Amino acid sequence: MKFTYSVSDDDYQNLIAHTLKEKSASFRSRCFLFVGTIGQMLLVLGLILCYPISTLQKIVIGALSLLAAVRNFMAGRAFKLRSSVILSQMKENGQIHPDFWKKHTLETTENGLRLYYGEDEFLLPWNGLAEAVWDGSYLYLKNHQSVVLEGIPKKALPEETRTEFLAVLKENGLHIS
Repeated sequence: MKFTYSVSDDDYQNLIAHTLKEKSASFRSRCFLFVGTIGQMLLVLGLILCYPISTLQKIVIGALSLLAAVRNFMAGRAFKLRSSVILSQMKENGQIHPDFWKKHTLETTENGLRLYYGEDEFLLPWNGLAEAVWDGSYLYLKNHQSVVLEGIPKKALPEETRTEFLAVLKENGLHIS
């Protein structure tokens, strides 16, 4: 099986946003955010209750504490904006090869998935792939550490092609979700 597709800036931003969402959804990240925010608010509450400060100072400190809590909450949710900044930095630092933006061709072989774009060719061996995640817009191919190796846009996978491709992935040991 062989098919072609292009990856746009928007597609790559969505891949980065997907990765950021998964990182922020981890138990460790949620606990750190919760404990850090609650700890900071308790510290401010103790300061307000235990020290003789004016009402205006209490209001200002309380408002700043609340603002910090809202900022912490929103920082974990602004995935699209953060992914745009990350992509710009990656381009500026030369971390994305110019050929990456050319047409991609993905081919299934007995050894794995062969990916071509521009002058570059890669083999993603079956034993290096663990999971394929379909989120309705992209099919993400991940390794055993849950790192996204490739994001295939929906436009490249009409339903019949996607069904056939997912069957090939499953036959070769990938978990499909």
